[in-house]
Amino acid sequence: MLVRETDERNDSVTTYLRKCESRKAPDVMVGVTRAANSPLQCLSPAAQLSTTTMACFRSGRRARWTSNQELLPVLRDGEREIRRQMRDVPNGRREQPTGTAGLERRSGGFDLDSHRIATVHEEQLATVPAPPRRDLSLFAQDQWQVRPNVTINYGLRWDAQLMADTVDPATTAYASFVKNPSFLSDGTIPNQLAEFQPRFGIAWDVKSNSRTVVRANAGLYYARNNMLSQAGSVTANGLQNQGAVRGLTTGLVRGGVPMPTWPGLVEIPPLPPGQFPLFTAVRVTASDYHNPKIGTVNAALEQALAPDWSLYLDFTWSKGVDLSQFLNINTAGRGAPFSPQLSDVFVHTSLAHSLYRGATVGVRKRFSRGYQLDANHVLSKDMDTDSSERDPFLDRSFDLPLSELDRLYAPSDRDIRHKFNLFAYGNLPAGIIGNSRIQARSAQPITPTGGGPDQRNSIRKDNEFFTFDWRIMRPFRFGNRYELTPTFEMFNTFNNKNNINPLVVPALFNFDGFLRLGVGDPRQVQLSVKFVF
Repeated sequence: MLVRETDERNDSVTTYLRKCESRKAPDVMVGVTRAANSPLQCLSPAAQLSTTTMACFRSGRRARWTSNQELLPVLRDGEREIRRQMRDVPNGRREQPTGTAGLERRSGGFDLDSHRIATVHEEQLATVPAPPRRDLSLFAQDQWQVRPNVTINYGLRWDAQLMADTVDPATTAYASFVKNPSFLSDGTIPNQLAEFQPRFGIAWDVKSNSRTVVRANAGLYYARNNMLSQAGSVTANGLQNQGAVRGLTTGLVRGGVPMPTWPGLVEIPPLPPGQFPLFTAVRVTASDYHNPKIGTVNAALEQALAPDWSLYLDFTWSKGVDLSQFLNINTAGRGAPFSPQLSDVFVHTSLAHSLYRGATVGVRKRFSRGYQLDANHVLSKDMDTDSSERDPFLDRSFDLPLSELDRLYAPSDRDIRHKFNLFAYGNLPAGIIGNSRIQARSAQPITPTGGGPDQRNSIRKDNEFFTFDWRIMRPFRFGNRYELTPTFEMFNTFNNKNNINPLVVPALFNFDGFLRLGVGDPRQVQLSVKFVF
């Protein structure tokens, strides 16, 4: 379930109220865009649902309003009713029965504290087929032993991604704009067919004595257009799913629309076939879209220092082009050129780019004489123009003209300048086995409150990280068949705060590579016993 709020500054909030998963059956919807058999397509990023938020429960032909406290039981009842009316067909598919549980175009919901409407236009929405996923790949590689101490590996990979089909653009809410170059899209998702990716690697034992080894590799790599990004362009076209803006006058309801109070009802008058309400929100993919492409070069040196001890140096350079960037090209800051017919026009473009450079220095002790050790430090710099390549719900471009997007080039959301890791394992006196781990890293960047494009990610969060974890265990053996091993462990020994994100209210969605938000783990102690027989 999803609830949506949007204020006049276009800040947006959504909230899940149940597990989000692909389903073939229609579901009770609250301000969502979703096609059958496709992942849930949210209108905006999610956060906590406040106790004052109102939500619209759709059932049959009526849109009924309820407070947050009453929302969950109402939604559960509605979902059970829809499940009850679903029937299986012989080929394993599920179809929507012809009953009042089907979602209808005239149902709609108004957000309480905003100028937005969340509506859905669906004739037989539940029977829309899932977008097909068709991927083709070929790969060939070879190894060449140039000399006894030189080995070369080389290969070539080819990938093709055939994108999901969209409806006829002439039938959509944006049909009159597809020939306008400023619209950026013709209503389809371009197939990706020419993804050739050569790779090369070499290993050189300099003196043929395994004491000095040089390794290097380079290659091109393409990423896929994930289904979450495609789903919006497939379904959010005004024909299957649509969103709309409530102003003084819209194509849905004329004049000012008062907010309903529980248990009031709001009836949305239907439009003639082929017509769409004003200020319809849509999503499309740019006509010149390309899948993200990464070029990477890596070089490493490993030098033996003493028996079982070695020093290693590593450098990585990685350049990303054609990275995904989601832009709303119909904002007030960009002149709203497609209003009043359309409101939000989110375009999946490939205009972003990135550059990563990282150097690692470390020392390694192979296991011998009862212990082993590995320690390394990484110094890196990760720059890009947009870090939201898997977040299709936000435009982070500050409404810049498309020709000025390079002003956003700054440290990426994932930029961590320093990382340190140490791991040790060894046999201690009295038959005790111990291991320990130290991990530390510097803070990530963030844009200051009220900052503009030239201040993007210009300061650092309060999320430096340090932890010292350790474990000791003592195996006790009984005969040849039994072993009892008590273990004592401690995590975050010094109880460092390790904030994961300094935001007061963390978002539900997180696309920056770190799945957790909030305060880090406190000191923890764990005692366990393992019995082997």
